[in-house]
Amino acid sequence: MDLSFKILKNEGDLIKMDVEGIKVELKGIVAKSPKMLEAIAWSIVYSATADVICICGESGSGKEILFRVIRQVGNKDNTICVNCGAMTDSLLESELFGHKRGSFTDAVSDRKGAFIEAEDGFLFLDEIGEMSLKGQVKLLRAIEYREIKPVGADTSSFHNAKVVLATNKNLMDMIKENKFRRDLYYRIEGFTILIPPLRERPEDIEALIKFFAGDYKFAKGAIDEMFKHNWPGNVRELKNAIERAKIKSLYGEKIITWGMLGINKQLNYEVMPKMTLEDMEKTVIEDAYVRCDYNISTASKQLGIPRSTLYSKLKKFQLIA
Repeated sequence: MDLSFKILKNEGDLIKMDVEGIKVELKGIVAKSPKMLEAIAWSIVYSATADVICICGESGSGKEILFRVIRQVGNKDNTICVNCGAMTDSLLESELFGHKRGSFTDAVSDRKGAFIEAEDGFLFLDEIGEMSLKGQVKLLRAIEYREIKPVGADTSSFHNAKVVLATNKNLMDMIKENKFRRDLYYRIEGFTILIPPLRERPEDIEALIKFFAGDYKFAKGAIDEMFKHNWPGNVRELKNAIERAKIKSLYGEKIITWGMLGINKQLNYEVMPKMTLEDMEKTVIEDAYVRCDYNISTASKQLGIPRSTLYSKLKKFQLIA
């Protein structure tokens, strides 16, 4: 689906957009690249139309920026944030859905849970790729039917929160590895926004350098070196590097050199990882096997190899038991 939007103003950290006739003014957002501006435009549309939104992107790429856009457009004061990767199953269930007094050892009183606490507002669930399959089942029910059941409760209740999910994982890869539920994926994939990594957004690199540096200047060659860097840590790495350099030049002439940024070039990596012939063979076989709904006969015909050959290769690559 194509999205029609116009940039009315884009200066510093202020963006004015017209998205499908909806005029929005965004503050505290720095973005110049077409890919990032399109992601922002989709955030505006989904904020107005969807009850669940999923933001996918590498760590540090700016998922919280899109959430900030969604909050500004949604104009809701109430926001609850939960990091799903920082808790055990039982603790996360209590955190999200609440619990009844006495339902476990430390449950000294009733607790509402994040879904109820975010009533008429936003519930931001970060790192959903770290949730267990059991937790994903309950999350799906909460999203699909708006129904939650506190730990130790006999009855369910309903919530009215707009749910925003975020992950740095490739959910399709996780489905293939049986680490993410297919039904949950299909519930959220229609409202998914993909944030490209910073290395694919040169316009944003330039804009962010200027924004984070403020009135600091750069020594000759420093910015050229910054453009050569792949920024594996994305926006977070860029911001921290400039902040570190500003501290080092605090008592100097406010000039940032490449060395002041403290970037470890050994962390620079190629965008496309090197693959052996065996790695490529495994990728092709796994892709065909998944696309054929795990039917060996159908997949073998598609690959043009005997069924027995495909079976032995699936065993070799540990794709079947």
